[in-house]
Amino acid sequence: MPVTAAGIEAERLEDEAVARILPAVHDAVLLNAPVRPSQLPELLHDHPDCTARVVREAMWQLLNDDIIRLDTNLSLIPPGSINGL
Repeated sequence: MPVTAAGIEAERLEDEAVARILPAVHDAVLLNAPVRPSQLPELLHDHPDCTARVVREAMWQLLNDDIIRLDTNLSLIPPGSINGL
């Protein structure tokens, strides 16, 4: 697939949206743990950058950086929680 200026701009805008929603995703996990990943868009529905894709990207970034973790039931939890993987 060819790279276009519009595609590059869309990717940049999505990256900015992910950066803006990261703290809200982290807070949602801290306040509501354990949280099923599918619950995050509902918890963040009033955030202006809330789309399923942006929330999913933010969740993966937080998981990759070990800021949040998955428990044995594949729910999101803060690090150091008892059932973390």
